[in-house]
Amino acid sequence: MVDAGVPFLLAVTYGKSFGIYGERVGHLCIPMPTAQATIRAEQQMKLLARAETGAQPRFGARLVSNILGNPDLKKIWEADLRELFQDLVERRNALHGEMTKESILGDWSFVKKQTGMFM
Repeated sequence: MVDAGVPFLLAVTYGKSFGIYGERVGHLCIPMPTAQATIRAEQQMKLLARAETGAQPRFGARLVSNILGNPDLKKIWEADLRELFQDLVERRNALHGEMTKESILGDWSFVKKQTGMFM
């Protein structure tokens, strides 16, 4: 999108994947055309964040930084995520099987195709 000149924002949250729901941890990526525009945008984002939260959360940010910055902890976290993902796949397959076995009306194929945490 950057190469095509399409303006966009990319927001990422770590709340669910790190199990720190109340910590408001994530990042916002805003590709800017110049260094000066980057500085101005960063200043505005800091003002907005301060107005929104009063103070930046530190515990969750340190937690995520420690996990991602430590190769051993990062491997454990990635293994945990793979295990959770596989569990979701198995649950979706089981749900799909039950729904089709009971001949419940409708197309339930979306249950197996879904990849996020919610349906």
